[in-house]
Amino acid sequence: MKKNLPGIIALIYGAALGLASPSALAACEAHPGYLSEFEGTIGGKYRIGMSLIFDNPGVDGDYFYVSQRKDIVLRGTIQADGRIKLAEWDEHGKESADFDLSPSKECNALDGVWRKRGSATSLPVHLTSTGGGKGGTHDRYWRAGAETAEDVMRINHAAYTFWLGVKEGNKKVVAAQMRYPVNVSVGGRRTKLKTSAALIANYDAIFTDKYRAAILNGVPHNMSSNTQGVMLGRGEVWFNEQGKVISLNN
Repeated sequence: MKKNLPGIIALIYGAALGLASPSALAACEAHPGYLSEFEGTIGGKYRIGMSLIFDNPGVDGDYFYVSQRKDIVLRGTIQADGRIKLAEWDEHGKESADFDLSPSKECNALDGVWRKRGSATSLPVHLTSTGGGKGGTHDRYWRAGAETAEDVMRINHAAYTFWLGVKEGNKKVVAAQMRYPVNVSVGGRRTKLKTSAALIANYDAIFTDKYRAAILNGVPHNMSSNTQGVMLGRGEVWFNEQGKVISLNN
């Protein structure tokens, strides 16, 4: 019973205020201090990442375009019919666009539209859950030992530097992002490389076309984390609290 207490409180609270039916609120239950992560597209082509904290009826968080990696503030509410309405705030503190999203039954997908303020044109939005955990947008990596907004910025910057190095095939940049010794697979065996020279010497055997594609499909911004570190993509690369690569799962 204790495990489901936040959801039960949310349902009672919502029913008392006449905000929504239990089935509607059950989709995205209130878990203050729990960051729900989503990835998807706007207009079917603009990749985005979104982080939301559900505190029914309120919803707060941010989102970013993968091509820009700039966090945009979101604030909104869960409507009586269960839909999530979010206002996007620009750098001048003005509401500049809106999301109108409908959650799936388990809140593992969000579908709806995005519309710029003052425009009649809307773009479809589709997002799927990538997980989440306790924390806020400012300390999303606390489980990995990074507890401040500055830590988040540092790790995001380091992850992008590594990601871009892989994309451009810049071996020296990639090697400089490691904390040595670093765990890798060479010739099908897990080993530890102790120096940047050793990594560069084995670079082509480590960063195969398949592994590079997996890394580049990951988003080096506002990633998932746990006590082992911060992971890029599905765990192809792991970073420590300083933003250094500690493991390459090639």
